[in-house]
Amino acid sequence: MKPNEIGAVSRAVNILLVDDDPQIRKLLTNLLKLDGNFHVMTATSGEEAQDLSRNHSEKIDILITDFEMGSINGIELYRHIRDQRPETAVLFISASADRVRELLPECPVLQKPFSPRQFRARVAELLSTSTPVRTAGSR
Repeated sequence: MKPNEIGAVSRAVNILLVDDDPQIRKLLTNLLKLDGNFHVMTATSGEEAQDLSRNHSEKIDILITDFEMGSINGIELYRHIRDQRPETAVLFISASADRVRELLPECPVLQKPFSPRQFRARVAELLSTSTPVRTAGSR
């Protein structure tokens, strides 16, 4: 895959990647850095992600988050970040994809395990969407 194949962007895309599995965080961070102009912030938990979001002054374009991560699950994290940053798009990555789809049917979900190609395609879809997904939690 060539640089910027995920999406041609004129500025760095800020991504907040949240997963409690260090291998998944590392793999996805490396994929994003190889494929485009991305600034990737990583967090191991919902709490850490909330702190990063609170202390990051620039736009967060995409939240990529696992569903099951401890005391704050991915949906709770997403709702919290969307309250503060309504422009942020989301991609859930989860072995419990059916549960996420049940709770937020309009949000993109990538079932774990997934291939790098599937991940890249989902990120490209998010980048090509001009309007962020609205969720039931943003009523």
